[in-house]
Parts: sequence; structure tokens; C-alpha cells
Amino acid sequence: MPRLKQKTLFALLTLSLLALIGPS
Repeated sequence: MPRLKQKTLFALLTLSLLALIGPS
């Protein structure tokens, strides 16, 4: 369960990064 949470958190972080570099 903790691993899944970590994976989800990592996915959210990646999405945020993509959103930041996307419009640039």
C-alpha cells in the first residue's frame, strides 16, 4: 500500500513538472 502511494505521489510530481515546462 505505501508503495502505491509513493507511485501516485511520483506521478503527480511528474505531471506538475510537465505542466511547468509545457507552456514554456
